[in-house]
Amino acid sequence: MTVSSDRIDFNHAIAAGSIVELVARVIKVGNTSLKVEVEVFVESMYSDGRERAINGVFSFVAIDDEKKPVPVLPAFALASAT
Repeated sequence: MTVSSDRIDFNHAIAAGSIVELVARVIKVGNTSLKVEVEVFVESMYSDGRERAINGVFSFVAIDDEKKPVPVLPAFALASAT
């Protein structure tokens, strides 16, 4: 579930007919949460190059069916990583 978004910067308008690329990276993993940085790039149909139109950071918390926080990574994944 999304719990918050940090600053979101709108740098460039996205016109109808543009090609849009969305790039997301996990930048931090906690016990029950993670942060994802998202960048949106825009390209014109008739010109070369692309520009970053939007970027922001979003925080998510893993929850179970009862909406209680649960570990992001299963216990077996943590054990095999050490």
